Amino acid sequence: MFLPINFFKKTFFVCNFILLFSIHSLHAQEWQLLGTSPSTLITGIYACKTSPVIIISTLKNGIFKSYDSGKSWLNVSNNEDSLFTLVAYSDKYLLAGGKGKVYKSIDSGSTWTASSIPYRIAVGKIAFHNSSKIIIGTGSVWDFENLGNGNGILLSTDSAETWTTKNTGFGKDNLLVQSLAVAPDGNIFAGVHDEKTGSEGRFGVFHSANGGESWQRLIINIDAPYSVKYSNDKLKVNNVFNIAIEDGIILAAINGVYSNFGYGFTVKCKVSDVTNQNNKWNVHWVDDSLALTGSYYKQTNSLYKDSQGTYWASISPPERETSNNIYSDKDFVSKSWNNSMDGLLESYGRFMFTEDGSGNLYTVSYFGNQIFVKSIFGPSSINRLEQLAFSIYPLPASSFITIAGSFRGPINIRILDITGKEVLKRENANFSGEKFIMQLPLMLQEGIYLLEVSDETTKSIKQIFLNRD
Repeated sequence: MFLPINFFKKTFFVCNFILLFSIHSLHAQEWQLLGTSPSTLITGIYACKTSPVIIISTLKNGIFKSYDSGKSWLNVSNNEDSLFTLVAYSDKYLLAGGKGKVYKSIDSGSTWTASSIPYRIAVGKIAFHNSSKIIIGTGSVWDFENLGNGNGILLSTDSAETWTTKNTGFGKDNLLVQSLAVAPDGNIFAGVHDEKTGSEGRFGVFHSANGGESWQRLIINIDAPYSVKYSNDKLKVNNVFNIAIEDGIILAAINGVYSNFGYGFTVKCKVSDVTNQNNKWNVHWVDDSLALTGSYYKQTNSLYKDSQGTYWASISPPERETSNNIYSDKDFVSKSWNNSMDGLLESYGRFMFTEDGSGNLYTVSYFGNQIFVKSIFGPSSINRLEQLAFSIYPLPASSFITIAGSFRGPINIRILDITGKEVLKRENANFSGEKFIMQLPLMLQEGIYLLEVSDETTKSIKQIFLNRD
């Protein structure tokens, strides 16, 4: 269990620690360090398309939101729940999976409400269905209380308010759902893990054609390189680390036991062919070399297609999610992928990807704490402002604050509440002796605020605490 931290300690913990960089230092082929997140163990990241907002979920400290592309952060969840995933239907509508709960925001992550599922267990995967249903997969290897167990699939038909278990066809209820994906035509795919599958079971990749009401195990016959063939009757799947669907192709990163030896690779098939009993799945080969000996190939733990049509994937050896590297590809075919780790180090835990509306691509390792960014258009599209150096005193403030710094002309000042709403504004404020004294009207209640200061070329945001005593 994680001990709770009081609200003020929690919010003061997220202050001006983000490392910023100049536009002149960017290189098109390198990832640039945006900064260190306000909490380690990031489990989800989303960059809004219509604003400079970035939202992250964390395993220990709830949900954090940045209103300025990662320069400063606020904890917006007001809880210390463990969160295992974060997904967005739109910039305004987001869901996060907690311990026995699903958290929902309809205001771009500023405020969150929670609904409970019937089990105190991790909500590890969330997907939106085109019938307005929401599907969740339960269980996580990071849910230490339940030792990686789950309770299968649950559905909501009322916008994440209530939940119903839907495990018909799995043959077992307490399954950990490692992966979940919805095809554009509404077909749903789930990857199931059971630690005894390799020796005793036949669990693996499942399919639902009726909106998640019932499930059927997919028949998988695999054509591997060097004329090796794996027939479904001997194929037992132990882990389905990831399922991804792009351009009518489904990819599944799997490992397990075939006959009397282990295997592990990423397989792919046309979505339209998966229910055909004579289907042929092929190994998705990242490069020309075998990652390990025998029947092991590098596996795809995450997949993202950016707005310019480039695919980004987190690739690791198949036996577990370690030693992850990023590969990219324009054509989505085997052996054409390029290692795209310039500026990054190999990571424990998969890399995740998100893109804002300006063509800036962000990545963070699943259980890391450093956020990186690169432009999919080249360095000119990342229009970051250098940090404006200034200080604020006294803190806590009561009736006024003094802003001190070397400014290039008049400054603009905004005060935002913790939801990001502007509550006070001063434009073209003149200063004397590199100082500006700003009165704080009585309408501002005690609490935490963001203070944004900008001049002609630079901008920065800091936190202030207002105490009227």
